[in-house]
Amino acid sequence: MKDIKDYFKYYKDKEQQNVFEMAYPRKRYKEFFVSDISDQVVENYCLIIYALTHDNFPNDNINHWKQELRTQLLRLCRLEIKGNSTFDAKRKAIEEVWINELEMNSYDTVYKTIVVKFEEEGIESGFDDVIITFINNLHILIELIALGKEDKIKQYIKEL
Repeated sequence: MKDIKDYFKYYKDKEQQNVFEMAYPRKRYKEFFVSDISDQVVENYCLIIYALTHDNFPNDNINHWKQELRTQLLRLCRLEIKGNSTFDAKRKAIEEVWINELEMNSYDTVYKTIVVKFEEEGIESGFDDVIITFINNLHILIELIALGKEDKIKQYIKEL
């Protein structure tokens, strides 16, 4: 009977550790970048760029999208790769997902990602410059996340 109690105690302790641990095996780490949060990063970044280049958007909208983007990037930057969470390892894993698998550096991919959200916001045209800006700045977003410095992300979003 002692063995079973020890097993459950070990399991419970292990479970509690996982609640607070943000380090994941590399495969699981990459899965976070395939989730809906990646689409939300693209949508919010593009909405911000569009709104900043067009005069008819209230600051409340821009601030809301900035806050959402900041939250999403901070969530991703807090993740670690178990055993090797260096900047280069994280950057490479994110690039494998966002560039090689999801092709977020492709005009068509970004367009398909933002078109529905833009229509919901009443934006029906003028996507080209926004998409090109996103693609040109994708490497910055990847590096900010891989760097894992929350203050750098906050500063970047503030300066958008």
